[in-house]
This record gives sequence, structure tokens and C-alpha cells, in this order.
Amino acid sequence: MALAQSEDGEPDGDDGTPGREDGWPEGPVSAGWSADDLLMLTQLYVDQMIATGCLFLEAPASAGTPVTTSEPGPGDRARERVALTAARRLRLISIGRLHWLDRPADEGTSGRGPAGIGTAG
Repeated sequence: MALAQSEDGEPDGDDGTPGREDGWPEGPVSAGWSADDLLMLTQLYVDQMIATGCLFLEAPASAGTPVTTSEPGPGDRARERVALTAARRLRLISIGRLHWLDRPADEGTSGRGPAGIGTAG
């Protein structure tokens, strides 16, 4: 990713959005994120896309289903399931991204939210 300098000397992303000191572009959703958190998010997206590609490659081919029929073959159904599952997983990552900073930083990574939200006590 190439970063350009803005008029004020701050790095800008390719799309003209203000950049961060660590080189990551800063958008409205990732404002306040650490470089480690951004790296983790990108790895989640990449891992999901690689897993999806592997599942598409493993899906059975549509061999035996004539091209002239409108009836989907087993390979078509398997690829559709892969696509639907991938879309749901990417949606989950995206929703989690929107709420990542909802929890105060001093609560650590216990997976527990603020008192009364997702906690027993």
C-alpha cells in the first residue's frame, strides 16, 4: 500500500483518507485501533478468504448434470453452501469490527463486556 503525504505532512492513504503514524490508513471505523488490532482484523479476513477458496476447490464438480437442465447438481449446491457460509462468516467479522472498541481497554481480553452485558454478575 503506497502512502502519499498530505499538505500538512501527514501520510495519506491511497484514497486520500488521513493516514496513521504506523502507516495504516485511518478510516472512520478503524479510528482508535492499534496496529496490532488492525493486523489481526486483516488476518481474519485473509484467513476466511483462503478457507473459502479451499472449500470451493474441494466442492464436488457438477459432472453428470447436463448443461441444458435447470436442475442444480450436487456441485452447484455444495458451492452455494460454501458461498452462504462464507458470507455469514464475513458478516460476523464485520459486525465484530464495528463493536471492537465498545469494551474499555482496561478490561483485557477476557471476552467479558461491561458489567451487566454478557456477564453473570
